[in-house]
Amino acid sequence: MEERVYPVFPLQKAIDITALHTAFARQMETERTSSGEIHNFWEILVVSRGEISVATGQDIFTLGKQEMVIHKPMEFHRHFNPGTQASTYGVISFDAPLMLPAEAMTYPLAPELVQEFFAIIRLIRENTVTDKLSPLALRGRDISQEVKSRLELFLLQALAGDSRPHRNFSPEYKKIMAFLSENVHAGLTLPEIARQLHMSVSNVKLIFSRYSGMGVMKYYTNLKMQAAVTYLGEGLSVKEVAERLSYSSQSAFCTAFKNHTGLPPSQYSSRRG
Repeated sequence: MEERVYPVFPLQKAIDITALHTAFARQMETERTSSGEIHNFWEILVVSRGEISVATGQDIFTLGKQEMVIHKPMEFHRHFNPGTQASTYGVISFDAPLMLPAEAMTYPLAPELVQEFFAIIRLIRENTVTDKLSPLALRGRDISQEVKSRLELFLLQALAGDSRPHRNFSPEYKKIMAFLSENVHAGLTLPEIARQLHMSVSNVKLIFSRYSGMGVMKYYTNLKMQAAVTYLGEGLSVKEVAERLSYSSQSAFCTAFKNHTGLPPSQYSSRRG
């Protein structure tokens, strides 16, 4: 009998979600805002009613009903309600060592995808004993694989759809953010930043805090700490990192790093290794 030869079609994984951090749906009243934050995991935000404005990276834009934004790890972001009515939105944050490219875009979603996103949130919340989702504490049955599969499929479908660039409505804020990012290795002061941007100190502070929810120098330090984490992970010494980021001394850098991460840079470097 003739032996049949079957074709082989390798299957490649595009997304691999390994852990959850948060999952919730809530309302945001008018003129309410979240605090700006930076964290080392992915975050999805989907609006189901009203509008949510987003400050992320160098952009400020508004999400409408049935629209999604994805925040990459270590990307600064802040959310606030610019409208005249309460908005409803959902958030899921997670670890994903393998992830499809997610550009700085606004993603319109089909109604059924929005429904699935909020259904995943309900599934998680209804089977979670406490608000702490890592490790996921479950009532009665293990839903880990179901959540993983459904969330990965949601992302595959959402990212395969249409997207559009953010429409930035504050060029001054974008200018400040770009300048800070481009000069992360300098040792800038607030007056120097204002002078280089041809703006007054008070105007820089007002514009930046209005959209970011934090002070200019605090954000500038956050950028330096992100760079420090990268350099330590690449094997640079603490002294080399301090010099590269223009700290006045190794001691000053160590103090700033510990205040930001909770660990001295020497311990952080050894743990990463």
